[in-house]
Amino acid sequence: MLEVLGAVDADVLGRLLEQLLARDVKKVIETVDELVMQGRELSQLSADFTWYLRNLLLVKSSEEMEDVLDVSTENLERIKEEAKRIETDELIRYIRIFSDLSNQLKYATQKRVLTEVTFIRLCRPQMEVKTDTILSRIRALEDEVKKKLAAPPEGQRTVYVQNTEKEEIHPKPKLPKALSEDVRAVAANFGQIREAAPAGLRQYLKKARLSAGENNHLIIVLEDEVSAGFVGTEEHKNEIKRIIAEKTGKEMDIDVRQVENGRTFEDSYVDIEEVIHMEITEEEE
Repeated sequence: MLEVLGAVDADVLGRLLEQLLARDVKKVIETVDELVMQGRELSQLSADFTWYLRNLLLVKSSEEMEDVLDVSTENLERIKEEAKRIETDELIRYIRIFSDLSNQLKYATQKRVLTEVTFIRLCRPQMEVKTDTILSRIRALEDEVKKKLAAPPEGQRTVYVQNTEKEEIHPKPKLPKALSEDVRAVAANFGQIREAAPAGLRQYLKKARLSAGENNHLIIVLEDEVSAGFVGTEEHKNEIKRIIAEKTGKEMDIDVRQVENGRTFEDSYVDIEEVIHMEITEEEE
């Protein structure tokens, strides 16, 4: 019956909450994509998630909520466990954002884009300026600091210390020994491939840069996690592969990555579009 109504079950809602709390944009977008492929209504998803968050808030607010929630003892215990994972102020913020989303979806023509942007906002509280996001932004910063402190030293990074100042030396990125003709053809025609993509995807691809990895995989590099999470969904990767085959006649494996925090594209990749352009210029001379 839930499938007929387009409703989303509690397991999926719990998974979405866990991904949001981990601020994992890629997994959140993949879950939304999975629900869309299953035929779930995004308006129903927004309503279900808002109600799910409401239940968590009620449980955190009082110990005696069996009658109000109208759930079994087993499900109540589950809700209590899930409620422990999120702070009250964060719950209130989520409910506000999804209540706004539910109203917007009634009249929206691009329901999926609006839903994805909303989830990204939840993962990235620094994108908001409202006062109730301050604690969320502080938690996000604390999480980043903890990750950096816990991260093991990078084997490929050498730090030289002189006059108390640190200078990081990164190994120069290298291309595979020989670029295949397929990769060259795709790179040379990427402008046409980009223009043939749907409007939303095209906007992200305009900022993308190309490199190549082992086995001559095409690497599409985006400047941030949000862009990489959007382009890197299976739906969008398959769309790019389809356009590549249509424009060049080539079957191409692609990988979508983001530029690492604190580094530039040139630190980690070689721009194959520039390499091919230089080769063409040399031949003309």
